[in-house]
Amino acid sequence: MKAKRMAVVAASVIALMALTPVTSAFSDIKGTKGEQHIYQLKDRGIVKGNANNKDAFHPQDKLSYAQAAVLLDEGFELSLAAFLFIKQPLASDYYEKVKDDQWYSEAFVDGFYNGVVFDKDINPNSPITREEFAAQLMKQVDSKVDYALIKMYVDYKDVEQGKDEYKGEIQKLLLLKFAELDKNGKFNPNKPITREEAAIWLDKALTFVDEKLAEQAEQDAQDNVLQEVKHEVTAVNKDVNKVTISATVPHPGYGISVNSISFEGDTAYVAVSKVDPDPDKMYPQVISTATVDTYISSNYKVVVIQ
Repeated sequence: MKAKRMAVVAASVIALMALTPVTSAFSDIKGTKGEQHIYQLKDRGIVKGNANNKDAFHPQDKLSYAQAAVLLDEGFELSLAAFLFIKQPLASDYYEKVKDDQWYSEAFVDGFYNGVVFDKDINPNSPITREEFAAQLMKQVDSKVDYALIKMYVDYKDVEQGKDEYKGEIQKLLLLKFAELDKNGKFNPNKPITREEAAIWLDKALTFVDEKLAEQAEQDAQDNVLQEVKHEVTAVNKDVNKVTISATVPHPGYGISVNSISFEGDTAYVAVSKVDPDPDKMYPQVISTATVDTYISSNYKVVVIQ
């Protein structure tokens, strides 16, 4: 994932709570099920109008492989930054019918190196099925965030019509409520997905990813509240030293504790961790210093680790 996603995660989650008015509206989605999701993708810069009419989205048109590749590339901000190449990679290196000078060519290359891989002989202008788009979408979600699912199976009447390789991803899609069954309890795995359906699934998936990334960022911040960890060694007597460990913390409710001391050669490794504030108390939001003392034989030099 590109670095900018982490930088805007918190803002993205807030922005997605409401639909921002759009100065240039699509003329053909008002009142549709996917209207809000389509506009949210538009605000992200992921979807645009039809090639021949920028004011129309054509929600019921079938989504092509080329459009799917671009949606996933833009939506998940796929990149080649982590790869080194002897020569420039081209879409035609990997796909027999994908040309190198088209609006979708780069997306096929980005996708190929980031898990969005299609059959070698796919026609970029052919429609992609609901089950294949579901699988490609969920693979990207899985590559971006960790999450837990309830142990539950969503049954749908046409489950046997789909390919076995996609069934696990479809279960995830349904359990996370990115998609839903039709009024007859069918998923229609072999049916081409429409542009509207793809937009709904993608917007819900991106919102989910952003929320999980925000949660992880918050957890990381909480786990790393101990800053500028230092220690001072004072002799108690010729055999024992007092080790005073200090750290800068966000407010005086946080403390620091010694978890363990391990010895290797002439070194004592002192492992410390934060002590969380009492949730029933209020603390001034003032940066403070937390300290803890421990005692170690003077035969050892001290290294403090978190």
